[in-house]
Amino acid sequence: MRTIWKQQIGMAERNTIKVPAGSIFLAVQMQRNDLCVWYLTDPTQPMVERTIATFGTGHDIPNSIADEWHYLGTFQVQGGLFIFHAFSDREKLPQDTSIKEVSA
Repeated sequence: MRTIWKQQIGMAERNTIKVPAGSIFLAVQMQRNDLCVWYLTDPTQPMVERTIATFGTGHDIPNSIADEWHYLGTFQVQGGLFIFHAFSDREKLPQDTSIKEVSA
């Protein structure tokens, strides 16, 4: 069974957090004065590291993030004085050598 969890993350450009494998990020928003991310998850799964990157409007975003990461959303701080945009990396699949590629 899945549930929705929330974690606080920092305002650094990149934040690494641990979430259960297979978690799906749903939203990023300010809650009171804290930046939080919400995700759909199966808490019985092993924990994996995921990275969330935030960039202010007008700031440079590396092509690797713009092209390959998942856009989470836009959030405002200090009453809308500053606007940021959040992206999450894609979960890396575990290195399982027992899984072999099947050729057609």
